[in-house]
Amino acid sequence: MDEVLEPPPLPPEGTDFEELPPEVAPEVIPAQVEEKELFCDSVIGRLLSELIEELERPEETVREMMVRVWKKHENYWRDRQYIIWDEVATDWRTPMELRELDPNLDIDPAAYAKVINIYKTHGEAIISALSAGLPFVRFFPDDADSQDDVFTAKSYSKLAELIQKRNKGQLLFIKALFFLYNCGTIFAYNENKDTDQFGMHKRQIYQDKPIIVRNKFCPSCGLPLGSEELPLVSPEQTPPQMGGMPGSVQGANALPPSPQMPPPGTTICPQCQELIQPETEDYEDVFPEPVGETEDPKSHEFIEIFSGLHVKVPHWATSQSQIPCLTLETDEHAALLQDIYPEVADKIHPRGDDSTYERQARRNSDYRGDSPRDLCTLKRSWIRPWAYNQLGRKEDIDLLKKEFPDGVYLARIDDLAVEAVSDRLDDHWTINQNPLSNHLHGDPLAQPLMPVQDIVNELTNLTLETIEFGIPETFYDSETIDADQYGKSEARPGMLYPAKARPTMGLDSSFHTVKTAALSQEVDAFSNKMIQAGQQVVGALPTIWGGALEGSGGTAKEVEQSRAAALQRLNLTWVMVKIWWAEVMAKSVRSFAVNMKDDEKYVEAKGSSFVNVWIRKAEMSGKVGAVEPDINEAFPISWAQKRDILMGLIAMKNPMVESVIMHPENAGIVAGTIGFPELYIPGDDARNKQLYEISELIMAEAIPTGMPGPDGQEVLQPTLPIAMWENHAVEAEVCKAWLMSEVGLELKKTNPGAYMNVVAHMQMHDFQVQMAAQAEAEAEGEDDVQSKKDDGSGPPSGS
Repeated sequence: MDEVLEPPPLPPEGTDFEELPPEVAPEVIPAQVEEKELFCDSVIGRLLSELIEELERPEETVREMMVRVWKKHENYWRDRQYIIWDEVATDWRTPMELRELDPNLDIDPAAYAKVINIYKTHGEAIISALSAGLPFVRFFPDDADSQDDVFTAKSYSKLAELIQKRNKGQLLFIKALFFLYNCGTIFAYNENKDTDQFGMHKRQIYQDKPIIVRNKFCPSCGLPLGSEELPLVSPEQTPPQMGGMPGSVQGANALPPSPQMPPPGTTICPQCQELIQPETEDYEDVFPEPVGETEDPKSHEFIEIFSGLHVKVPHWATSQSQIPCLTLETDEHAALLQDIYPEVADKIHPRGDDSTYERQARRNSDYRGDSPRDLCTLKRSWIRPWAYNQLGRKEDIDLLKKEFPDGVYLARIDDLAVEAVSDRLDDHWTINQNPLSNHLHGDPLAQPLMPVQDIVNELTNLTLETIEFGIPETFYDSETIDADQYGKSEARPGMLYPAKARPTMGLDSSFHTVKTAALSQEVDAFSNKMIQAGQQVVGALPTIWGGALEGSGGTAKEVEQSRAAALQRLNLTWVMVKIWWAEVMAKSVRSFAVNMKDDEKYVEAKGSSFVNVWIRKAEMSGKVGAVEPDINEAFPISWAQKRDILMGLIAMKNPMVESVIMHPENAGIVAGTIGFPELYIPGDDARNKQLYEISELIMAEAIPTGMPGPDGQEVLQPTLPIAMWENHAVEAEVCKAWLMSEVGLELKKTNPGAYMNVVAHMQMHDFQVQMAAQAEAEAEGEDDVQSKKDDGSGPPSGS
């Protein structure tokens, strides 16, 4: 008979199952983990993908035509100028590439290999002239009478300088001009990110600590006598002599005096003058107590520049506010995107076939029909809230407006939607507005130069072919000269060769020389005319880089007038880009200020020394009004122009001008502008020495002496004394310039003691200057008296 097995007895209630053996412990069934829905499969993801498709589809045809034009301009810049559009490859092809694809093609690539690239030459001249200096961006206070607004505006101007330095603003500006030259429109993108590239921010960690707040008041007259904070003692910490647990405390409700809390001591009421023991009212509260410190990466504003090849906006739009959607397309490595979006990593696959027209246009022409194998297209779109109406379905429109009332940022990898967050297009994007265009998309600066470039190339190749085939061919009668015998003979001066003339005909009738084409005399004149036309159509006149106009006398006055006229032509472009740059910096600075975690600084050079320029977060509590580019409307000048201006000022020999040029603060600038930084300028060493001493003086406060000065104020002694051999006049001027500078005035407000330390040091130098002037005046007076005695005009000795 089979044995009946009974189940083991259940353990008593409250038993810890982890301590039981496996045969006794009950089986634990794991809970079902609900699989998270991917964004691409969500309702929002499908709606936004559909919306993007609806917004971009009407622009496909016009965009393909414009992308073809922009790509052609890029090829011309890179010396690929004899090009043909290939409809199959949807790209521009050179004769060499066409011959490689079809060896039987009747085309000679060598005939199209000669290119004189004036397109790139003129472009570099324009970009160089416009990028000689970055536009200075100035922030104005919202209220000039508000000190907070003034401080905030000054701090914002410093932030603009900091952002330009960290983003290598000069290179960004050159890139923007490059896109303006080839594509006609510049797209600037700014974004705030946390990064340890520029340091770490130390942050205190706080923990809420429960406390008892005790309010005290007089039992006689009810006068409040202040409050105190007492630690909340847990029941385990209650001393035996103080009794048991107190009653529960709910929020700020009043409590009877707890046995845990010691009674207040006696005191005299300041109102009724009675000796009392104050009555108390206790309530529970929390106090944030620092328990540690951590470090976070600082925030920074990053700026990127793009052209129309990467950014899609409607071509009908006349201003940025009319754009319903802006899409930025970049090609990224698939492994990078899998790392950024791990939840859909298995759905991210590279496309190596250049399946889209846009991606083919962005591809480097060096691939010559091939394509990178590991790339995916990352499409980042910013959609305005009113663009939701394109869907046409009220329930879907209401859903999107509820989720993203201010607009939405949508990220897609090829056609896979991976992310959507609420965001505003205008917070990140700044598009230049061309006043000479009716639409947001303007014509490239180089567009008028394209036909001129083609003409120059044709003339160059025609001239070379004419020279190459300019040696004529001669035909002869084979019965007159034996070619085999003639070929075996050696050519020598005065050599005789046997020849037989035909009957009744001269020997010369057996030879015929073909007349070759001669290059027209008009070719050189026409070529020069085309080069001048190219300079005129884009404004790249030779005087921009120091040359003289054709037909001018070449005098300095004529060159200067011609240069001014050339720069005046480029001033239209300069005004446009400097206003655009001011708008870019305005958005970047405001974003930086909002996300700023700590005080920031950058370093400025002062002679051979350096000073810190601080940007205080506490000084940005005011409001900022207008943001404008530099007030000075002058065109940015090059180093050569600065040198010419300086030499002209020196040649004036004006004492007032010379005093400005020879000021200690300008010594280093003068040497660098002249082109001899190693040139020794008297007083420059004293200036550098004094700047170094100032950096030490501001680390301490002036020492009080207790003695009154001539003005009645106490005389202060600097922590760094002076020496008698020093150049007191120069060092005093350096101190004065520093004390009145923005850095000095900032220190006066934040650390007056350190500021006065520099003032005391300057006064010691000034005192020595005055003593030297007094001694010199006395010496001159004695010399005058002695000279009068010597010539008999003064009083006799002993009178």
